[in-house]
Amino acid sequence: MQRLLFERFAEEENAEVYNPMGPLNLVQICNRENLDLALSDPNTLTILERYTSYRNLVRNGQFGKTARFWLSVIQVIPMLQYSLKTNNFPFSTSVTGIWLTSFRL
Repeated sequence: MQRLLFERFAEEENAEVYNPMGPLNLVQICNRENLDLALSDPNTLTILERYTSYRNLVRNGQFGKTARFWLSVIQVIPMLQYSLKTNNFPFSTSVTGIWLTSFRL
C-alpha cells in the first residue's frame, strides 16, 4: 500500500529521480551505507520532502475520507504485526484503540 501511495504521488507531482542508483540500492539492501548514499543526493531529499508533505495532505483528508482511512491502515498494520509476533496483547489493544479514536470521519 505504501508503494501505491508513492506511485500516486509520483504521478500527481511529476517526481523524477535523476540518480536512481541510491534509492535502488537502498531498496535492495537496506543498510546504513546505502541510506547515506541515497540521502547524499539533493534530488532524492527534495522528492522525500515533497512526498512527506503529500502524505500529510492525505492524512489531513485533502483527498477524501477513503484515502485518509487507507493511510491510517498503512500506518497501523506494522505495529499490529509487531504486537502479534511478540505476543504482546496489551500493545495490540492499545494500538487498535489509538487508531480507532484518532480516526474521525
